[in-house]
Amino acid sequence: MPDILPTHTCFDDALDLLSERVTKDPQLAKKRRILLVHGILLVPEGHPQAGTPYAHAWVLQAGQCWFTGLIDGVRIRYAIPRDAYYAATRLQEFTAYTARQALYENFRSGHYGPWKQAYIDLCASGGTRQLFGRTGLKVSIISPD
Repeated sequence: MPDILPTHTCFDDALDLLSERVTKDPQLAKKRRILLVHGILLVPEGHPQAGTPYAHAWVLQAGQCWFTGLIDGVRIRYAIPRDAYYAATRLQEFTAYTARQALYENFRSGHYGPWKQAYIDLCASGGTRQLFGRTGLKVSIISPD
């Protein structure tokens, strides 16, 4: 499988994905079966910046973490099982937003996020650039945008 490269716009991508899914199926939001998640993760062992914290965003639905990435310059959506992703990335902390809460924060702040200072600080520092295809996790690629 080719490497899945980051878009470096994960906060925008995650809120867009949440919005698309809820627009197609409003029941997802009403029953709180979909969440926008902002988290602080650690760069995996074996990477030159191993142990360095970084901020990231994704959509959580049905036990799967959903992301947007790039394969050969094409935007794709893909999922990784939640428990495996959290373990591999050594999730340090997270904030989960319902669709309603995410919409409120988006309007309140005027941007896609992050909305909490700890995540903002990590993004402002430039963070690290992860190559998701090298986590060794099983990835389900759904479709190009």
